[in-house]
Amino acid sequence: MAEQAPFHPDIAARNYKADVFKQKINSEVNKNNTTKREIVRLIQELREQHTDSTNRPGKFHKAFQCIYIIFHLHSWKVYIGQTMDYILDRFYNHLGAARQEYKHNNNHLYAHFRSYGLSDVFILPLQIIRGSYARRNTRGTGLPYFHNVASPIEQKWMDIFAAHPKFTLYNSSSATRNYIPAAAAATAGTAAATASSPSSLLSSQETPFSSQVSDNPTPLPPTHLLNTTTSPTRGGRGGRGSRGGRRRRFISHHNVAKVQDLTSKFNDGRISLENLNHFTEYSTKTLQKILSFLQDTTATELQIPVATHSQLRDILAAAVATRFPPRNDVFTTYKLIKIPGDFKPYFDCLNLAAVFNRSKTFLPAGVTLKPIITSSFSNPISSTFNNTHNIARYSPATISSILSSPCSCSSPLFQPFVHTALGHVCTSDVNILPTSSLRSLAKMGTKYRIGLNGFTVDEAMRAEALQLALLAFNKFSNRYENGLRITGWEAWRNSLQPLIQEQIDADLPLGKTVTIPSNASGLPFSTADFHALRHFQRHFAITSVDKADTSFAFVCKKQYTTWINDDLTNSTVFQPLNTTAALLIPSLDAGISNQARRVLTLGDGSVPNYVCTVKLHKPIPQPRFIVSAGFCYSTPPAKTLCTLLSALDPFTKHLLDDVFTALNNHLSSLPSTSSTPPPSFNWHGHHTILRNAIDMVTRLRSFNAMPTDPEVHFQTGDVSRLYTNLQLIALLQRLVDLYTKLFDKFGVAIKIFDSPTKKPQWLSTYIPGQPRHGGIGYDRYTIFTLDDLKVLLTFIISHNYVHFAQRILKQTQGIAMGGNASVYVANHFLFTYELAFYSQLQQLVATSTNLQILTSLPATEPPNWQETYDSGSVALYLLVFFQWLFRYIDDIITITNIFLQQLLYNNNTFYGISGIYPSELQITLSTLGPTTNFLDITLSSKNGNGSLPLRTTFYNKFSKPEFAALSKTRYVHNSSNLARRIKDNILTGRFHALRRNITDRNSFCQATALVIAQLIRRGYNERRLFRRLFKLLQTYPYLYTHASRSTQQRIMHQVTAFLTENSS
Repeated sequence: MAEQAPFHPDIAARNYKADVFKQKINSEVNKNNTTKREIVRLIQELREQHTDSTNRPGKFHKAFQCIYIIFHLHSWKVYIGQTMDYILDRFYNHLGAARQEYKHNNNHLYAHFRSYGLSDVFILPLQIIRGSYARRNTRGTGLPYFHNVASPIEQKWMDIFAAHPKFTLYNSSSATRNYIPAAAAATAGTAAATASSPSSLLSSQETPFSSQVSDNPTPLPPTHLLNTTTSPTRGGRGGRGSRGGRRRRFISHHNVAKVQDLTSKFNDGRISLENLNHFTEYSTKTLQKILSFLQDTTATELQIPVATHSQLRDILAAAVATRFPPRNDVFTTYKLIKIPGDFKPYFDCLNLAAVFNRSKTFLPAGVTLKPIITSSFSNPISSTFNNTHNIARYSPATISSILSSPCSCSSPLFQPFVHTALGHVCTSDVNILPTSSLRSLAKMGTKYRIGLNGFTVDEAMRAEALQLALLAFNKFSNRYENGLRITGWEAWRNSLQPLIQEQIDADLPLGKTVTIPSNASGLPFSTADFHALRHFQRHFAITSVDKADTSFAFVCKKQYTTWINDDLTNSTVFQPLNTTAALLIPSLDAGISNQARRVLTLGDGSVPNYVCTVKLHKPIPQPRFIVSAGFCYSTPPAKTLCTLLSALDPFTKHLLDDVFTALNNHLSSLPSTSSTPPPSFNWHGHHTILRNAIDMVTRLRSFNAMPTDPEVHFQTGDVSRLYTNLQLIALLQRLVDLYTKLFDKFGVAIKIFDSPTKKPQWLSTYIPGQPRHGGIGYDRYTIFTLDDLKVLLTFIISHNYVHFAQRILKQTQGIAMGGNASVYVANHFLFTYELAFYSQLQQLVATSTNLQILTSLPATEPPNWQETYDSGSVALYLLVFFQWLFRYIDDIITITNIFLQQLLYNNNTFYGISGIYPSELQITLSTLGPTTNFLDITLSSKNGNGSLPLRTTFYNKFSKPEFAALSKTRYVHNSSNLARRIKDNILTGRFHALRRNITDRNSFCQATALVIAQLIRRGYNERRLFRRLFKLLQTYPYLYTHASRSTQQRIMHQVTAFLTENSS
């Protein structure tokens, strides 16, 4: 059998990797930002010229590497990074403050930075600089990160470049700048660097190239200004104020051009303190940057009159204040202290909340919030185990070899794991893995993060804790200062270091040993385990289980490839294209008009892979196909569309309210000529779209409040492959009509805030060409019009492409399952049919000339029904039943409705009334019954006789027989590398979800006990769980009208029973 997985690629494979990178570079040709394109081109050229000495088979990331040094004007920082496959992504990510990340066991060190304000980029081969600093780094994390670099270090870099003239040097297009040699810089007072600074590190270290550096190097071309003059400290982010020290300042040609433009407008009288309406081309953020730039530069440097310089500052300050008035409240989302980098277990032992409490006396007036302290975390093990993306990247020859060669399922080693109905290996049993360590890891679940079983506190750990805590607290204050413009943080910042050090001395004394409980034997992941896993992946695909994504599924690679290949080739959904990603993405970008570019920006030059999960709960395992569109060309517009549709989603309910309001008004205006009063729909007022199980519970409470007491029965429906069965033309037209109604009803534009706690606002007026973005921090917003929505919607629906086996296929029917906005698109599309159905019934009632109140209606339409029944009367009778129709994406449920089968599809008519959903969908209905399972709850009658009131109990889908053989992993193990706060909140989150979803006390106690028992089996401390449960019950002392102590005792007894049953 041919080589299936390129675990140890040869030279040809490495050349292919380089070709792919070239294709990404070529896709940048038509982009407007010349600086980005030139930098990427130069990096690519150097990657081709130099190859690292460690370039050997199996090390893609070692090939064609180089170091780039970026002088960044916006934050006055110097970045040192290393090229990787995702160099383009860093140019697209505008993440504000830069960050670096070090990945274990390789030398990846990269920084995210803004794409604007780049001045000079110096690039040199990796082997020239490697080893110069890594040996001096005590933690072995490779190259240092320079912040506020002093001139001696800059001179050292200049010497390097002079000694190696072959290195690429990118010169910005700004005017000639002055170069300050080392002697002059030292004279200017740059000796403030301490022994621990990068300056002393460089000067005191023997470097491999020191013998090549001349004492009097040839001056380089005058490419940048290294100004060591002192300017006022303003605090702020990333070197904008150096907090008591000197800082570097650059003259950006971008800012100079903007100042020149404003100067011209000022001289022409177009801008003044009385007229601030000529800043439409500048966002609030841009105006603030120009204002900050003017405050840091003199009129002489900008070559403008002093009076003009002063008046421009006043005008810009007034414009910023007009757009962004100061806030008086501080109850915002600025209460997050995030520890940078991967999570460190010792932060669980460090009480940073106590530090904040002791520093409250130094806080500025009005800031009283207690912050939330959180952390970043390492990647879960699914990123190592899952190989579905690798299979999608196989060549056609490799796929053909897999399909034509015999698989390994006939081996006696794998026979016990063969699914009898499928004939191939398809299981969630981790015992199929070759080593005990891999089996132990897989039992932890897909979201497990490998961490430490314990640690001993040393001095390096204490120093790292102090540094990270200070950085996190300072960023917290910067959010307030820059976002809400609350000043006076100097005293608070000055109090932090001694308080944090005092807390470290108390919580992390030198030599303290901490043990983290772990039931995972064989951890951590070893090199032998890695090679064993790669060998296993030669024969099997590792993915996740459908409806249980925390569990791994192991499938024969031949069977997995057959599923994917058959779905792509034997259906009318996908059309193969004779193109590549390098040609497709630039052609899509070239087709975007200038007007559309204000909202539509493509991502990197990749096409999403076509992968699948496995439905192991089916009698014959089936795949669930997914378009993995997490990071691809459509990701930026899809995320923007998702943000817009999520803001519009709550307003779609008002269109349905209008229908029922018109219906109630019409019924109330009718004369009372019958002994039977017309029905009223005032108690309903709910959306047909369900967001979660809590919404369903709310609907049941409304049903229980009905004035009648009908016999209750439920019916559910499931839509098969909803996403790929949607007709594109009808989909686009119906959605545009729906959103047009919303904009006609509420406003010409909608303002959406970045903060999820702020509700969107409709605008009654909006002039095209005005800035779409504004606000800062908590108040940052984006304005969208109906035209913007049409542009995004048309692109996302019309340009769905997938990649598999080096083939590009276009999806000609439906939308991508896995796209950011796919759920909202599908939800709103089906809602248009539901709205049309209710509008049809309301119109028939309103136009009826012989409206009668029917008490019964035959379920089978009789011949010549027009002689007996009036269409309006039938419509009113049906509305009583269909008002209890609800849907969660592709799952439908009705309460006491015997007519759903007759009116399921819109190509059917029943008493002259058209049905609901399009006939292209395949909807499977269940039989009518007194109870049903829907989402995570069971709906039934409380009395058990089909009468009101209705109740909800806990539904555990994993208790069904089809899930009995499934290896289930619901909650992350206690030894996972996550903060203790997150692990404790598992019980808190489940407690609140259960108390909202379940209306029966006995079921609530049983479900809560099951959660606690499962957590205990996953290594959590039993006493700690019960203490948290007691605190939660104290918050609701009379939950289910019973005392909290009684509820706690019942739950504890249930936990004991579950654990005893499991042990037996």
